[in-house]
Amino acid sequence: MSREENRHHRDRMLQRGRKVHSMTMNMGQANDDDMRWLDRVAHQFVKTKAACSCYMCGNRRRHEKGDERLTVAEIQSDLTMREAIEEIFSVEDSN
Repeated sequence: MSREENRHHRDRMLQRGRKVHSMTMNMGQANDDDMRWLDRVAHQFVKTKAACSCYMCGNRRRHEKGDERLTVAEIQSDLTMREAIEEIFSVEDSN
């Protein structure tokens, strides 16, 4: 992408971040601290859409244990591998 496109998308996401996070504040009575917070959070929104890194918002691989840590792609890959192994052993048993 060109620099112009990058700047356009950055500004677009910055506006969206301000809009999304301004809903959490009472904008009718916002003071300077609130506006600085809103600006900081909106800039964070440009880089990442995750609100924080807690167990509800963040990467579940960091917080879950066992099979729940796996992504959908890893689960599908594991299933495909197991089916292939079963097929190989079932062919050898029939011979």
